[in-house]
This record gives sequence, C-alpha cells and structure tokens, in this order.
Amino acid sequence: MSNEQSFFERAYDNMQEDAKLQHEIDKENFEAIKGSENEDFKEFREAKGFKAKLGVLLNHAERDSQSIREDQREDYRAMLKQMREDANSHIH
Repeated sequence: MSNEQSFFERAYDNMQEDAKLQHEIDKENFEAIKGSENEDFKEFREAKGFKAKLGVLLNHAERDSQSIREDQREDYRAMLKQMREDANSHIH
C-alpha cells in the first residue's frame, strides 16, 4: 500500500507543480497582451454587429494561419472556410 500511496502522492505533487508553472506562464502571457496595444482586439471591438465581429475573428485566424506548420495549413484553412460558410448560412 505504501508504494501505491507514494505513487499517488508523487503524481499529485507533480500535478501541483505543473499547475503552478502553467499559471505563471498564463500570467506572463496575459500581462504581455494587456500591456501592449493590441490592434486585433481594437479592430474586433470597433466592428459593429455579430457578423462583422465574426468576420474580423476569421480574417485574423486566416492571417495567423501563416505561422502554422505547412503540413497542417491546408486542414486549418479548410476548417476556417467551413466555419465561414456555416456562419454565413446561419446569420442573415
């Protein structure tokens, strides 16, 4: 039983440590975004209406697809195209 208990204690300790590290990374990323003038967010905020905001988000996602690895890029673009078609069919 002590082996099993020590296994779970180590696993729990590892999860706690990983959660703390992830929290620090998240805080740093949040502060970096919060501290900078984010033009993408400004463009999104200024877009009027749901369809316009969705269009801004999809345009940014398409632009950002350039940073995705080449082997995943076509799948990503196909997914975005499908999302745009679905949004346009449901929003009039």
